[in-house]
Amino acid sequence: MKIVQSQDEISSLQRNCSLCQHYFLSYKLELSVCVTYSNYCCRYLGLVLTFFLIVLLLLELEHVANF
Repeated sequence: MKIVQSQDEISSLQRNCSLCQHYFLSYKLELSVCVTYSNYCCRYLGLVLTFFLIVLLLLELEHVANF
């Protein structure tokens, strides 16, 4: 695990965390956890949302094809 040294780095991590929370369903994490995992959080939730969007699209296409 990386030790955060500078105040700028901490601010940057906090900003990433709040962006992650804002864009991905206001996903709530304690700050310490979020600072450590914010990038993973965003990537993981982004992949999950993308997967669900693709599934919904396929279901919609199948529904249209049945008519």
